[in-house]
Amino acid sequence: MSDCLSNRLGVEAPRPPLNEEDVVEIPLLLPCWQASVLETVAHQRGLTAAVMVRHLLRDFLVGTPVRPGRAL
Repeated sequence: MSDCLSNRLGVEAPRPPLNEEDVVEIPLLLPCWQASVLETVAHQRGLTAAVMVRHLLRDFLVGTPVRPGRAL
């Protein structure tokens, strides 16, 4: 997207890629029952809920090729 169009749409200009060590906080809104199950399963596996979510996202992103125009 061009900078001009980005500015009109209120979209930030592209940023340089993050380093692998960088961390970004992403709020995750889940129904209470899902958060509870996530925490229980994560602890059963010796993980925190946050670490399990990172593993789930990594596995999804690495294992699922996204084609242009394909909705997630």
